[in-house]
Amino acid sequence: MIAWSHSVLESVETCAWRHYQTKVLKSVIDTPGEAMMRGRAVHKSMENRVKHGKPLTPELIKHEPLVQRLIDISKGGRLEAETQMALDQNYKPTSWFGKQTWVRSITDLSILKGARAFVADWKTGKRKTEATTQLKLSSVVMFATHPELEEVRNSFVWLDEPDPTLRLTVETYTRDQAPDIWREFLPRVARLEAAHASGQWPKRPSGLCKNHCPVPRSVCEHSGKFA
Repeated sequence: MIAWSHSVLESVETCAWRHYQTKVLKSVIDTPGEAMMRGRAVHKSMENRVKHGKPLTPELIKHEPLVQRLIDISKGGRLEAETQMALDQNYKPTSWFGKQTWVRSITDLSILKGARAFVADWKTGKRKTEATTQLKLSSVVMFATHPELEEVRNSFVWLDEPDPTLRLTVETYTRDQAPDIWREFLPRVARLEAAHASGQWPKRPSGLCKNHCPVPRSVCEHSGKFA
């Protein structure tokens, strides 16, 4: 069983050869950069605040009113942080590392109230406007793991965005949309599975090769090129 997630699909589509070296063979160590390390620290601080009531780090303390508002909104419902969800190929819940695990998704913050849920995904760095496929995936996984849900209001929270009116990217999904959303992902998953089956992992040269790829030149002729 080839388990996938939104990040796995993005990794393969960015450069399948890099994904193969770093995630499949694991012959190359992909050391987290400064931005990724900061992102992890931000997520951990938010998790500790929501789960354990610990103060936010000095960098994040300005977001305390936002976090407190979400906590207040959750009253009468259920508040969760860093929730791991996994499904098998029949779209049934399973364990995170189970032998039948097919897809994985994590929600940074979830508020569940009856048939509705609000989900927040903390984002650092520059606000992006591309398609919100990550929100789609976590929403349909939530429908599968929470049979009572009929609507998921899913969002990116751009913590570094200075304009408060642009800090949220919000999409609302309903249960009846789930089959169509799954069909959007299946061709991408099929390509991932085909790469594993055939051993064909194409190289995709891009601007990332020059400074952002850990694969050495001895393994990929594009490494260090393409400014």
